[in-house]
Amino acid sequence: MIALYASSKEASDDVVRAKRLVNDMRRTIKLYKALGSHPKKLFYVEDIEVLVFVYGSILKKMRRPSTGLGREFWRELVKFIHSRTLVDEFEKIAEAEISDETLDKLLETTAPTVELRRVVADYYFYLRGILLKNPHDPIYREIMKRLERLLREWITRKIDLRTFLAQLRALEEERRSYEERIRGKPVEEKIGEAINTYIKSQVLQEPSINLQLRSTKREIKRLLKRKITSTIKPSDKQRLSKALLKDLFQELGGKLSEGELAKLSDKLVEEFIAEELERAMSNGGR
Repeated sequence: MIALYASSKEASDDVVRAKRLVNDMRRTIKLYKALGSHPKKLFYVEDIEVLVFVYGSILKKMRRPSTGLGREFWRELVKFIHSRTLVDEFEKIAEAEISDETLDKLLETTAPTVELRRVVADYYFYLRGILLKNPHDPIYREIMKRLERLLREWITRKIDLRTFLAQLRALEEERRSYEERIRGKPVEEKIGEAINTYIKSQVLQEPSINLQLRSTKREIKRLLKRKITSTIKPSDKQRLSKALLKDLFQELGGKLSEGELAKLSDKLVEEFIAEELERAMSNGGR
C-alpha cells in the first residue's frame, strides 16, 4: 500500500504521508552513507540494512503500481533480516585496507581516542565488507559471527577500543591465512579446504585433522565437467551429500555419530557446496 500511495499523483492525506515516509527513508540512508567511517555508525548497521531492503522493495513496487507489498515482500523481509545480507552499495562503505604498520603503531602507542575510534570503524567495515562478499563460505560465516559478537562486546563495554582493534586484526589474519591456503586451487580443492578447516576448528576443535574428502571432490569434478547448467538440482545435492557422508564416515569414524555426520553433510551441501558450485559454474568453472 505504501508503494501504491507513494506512486500516486493524488493529494490525499494518506498519499502525502506515504510520500513523506519514502522520502524520509531515502534521506536517512543518504545521511548514513554521508557519515563515512564515523565510529557511531557501528551502532546502526543492522537497522540501516533493513531500512535499505524495505526502501528498495518499495521502489520496485512503485515501478509496478498494479501490485502492492503482499506476502512475498514480508517473506523476503523476514528472510533478509535472518540472513543479515547487505545490499551491494553498503559493501563499499570502507574498501581501503589498513596497513600492518598503522595497526602496530596504534597498538603499541597511546593513540588519541578519536584516531583509535576512526581506525576501528574503518577496519570493522573493511573486514565486514569482505566477509559479506562470500556469505555462504563456512569459514567466512564463522568469522562474521565472531566479528558481530566482538561488536556487541564493545557496545556493551565488555572490551575497550584497543582490545577491539587487536581482535579485529586477529580475525583479519585468520581470513588472510585461509585465503592463502585456497588461492589458485581448483574448485574441488577450495571446497575441500573450507570443509576441512570448518570441521577441525568449529565442529571438533581438533587442529590435527586433515580430511582428504576424495569421494566429495570426485563428485564435484563430475558436476563441473558436466557444465550443462549453473543450477544444482536436488538430485545433485543428494549425490553430494552421499559422497560427503561417505568421506566423513570413513575419516571421522567414532568422533561423531552417524546421525550427526548425516546432518553435517546435508548442512554443508545445502548451505555451502551447492552455492559455491553454482557460482563456479556461472564463472566458467573457477
